[in-house]
Amino acid sequence: MASKFVLRVEQGSRAVEAVLSAVSIVLYLIVLYTGLIRLEFGRYFQAFVSLAGLAVLGATIYFLGWPGVFILVGVSTVAFVVKAGMLKVQQEAILVSAQVHGAFRSREEALAFPKALRRSHRALRSMEPIELSKLIERLAKRGRRAEEIRAMAAPIAMLHVAFKSELTGLADRFDRLLRLWGMEAAEARRAADVLTKGAISSAATFDEMLDAMISVAAGE
Repeated sequence: MASKFVLRVEQGSRAVEAVLSAVSIVLYLIVLYTGLIRLEFGRYFQAFVSLAGLAVLGATIYFLGWPGVFILVGVSTVAFVVKAGMLKVQQEAILVSAQVHGAFRSREEALAFPKALRRSHRALRSMEPIELSKLIERLAKRGRRAEEIRAMAAPIAMLHVAFKSELTGLADRFDRLLRLWGMEAAEARRAADVLTKGAISSAATFDEMLDAMISVAAGE
């Protein structure tokens, strides 16, 4: 009788441990996927904390066995689906904003534009969907229409990648420089070539050189 009681206590204890382990896996993955905690390896302490968290997660999954693996896969799948949905909604909101500013004739045209734009140049295919949508919106807010954005997006993206210049600020300044030089959007690639050659031969940084060119063109 006593042995059965002890066995039941042990089974109950294991069940509680399993439930707590499952809950800890779910909570850790939630705070990880929501960004409340981040895996950082740039500094020793941050790397230690990140590795310790992953080690505890791995040990907990190992303790649970296959149920732990199923929980990991299930929570990760749900997080991926939710995040993808949120990004899609955010991207649509940005593109609708571009359409409101007059870049596109309809909402449907605005939503289809990034996909068509990506096919036009490798530099655009390497950009994140939200990043590309923000570039489109930025140019739309500056009064550019769809075809002008199509001509300007790739040169701006190439300058952004080559010189690590902040994208939206670069779009603003590049657009302003084109207007000051009296150049059409179709000449954006030629303007980007001029900027690239100037940056290579200049002792200043790309951003400093671009600001200087704008000041000279504006007569400031």
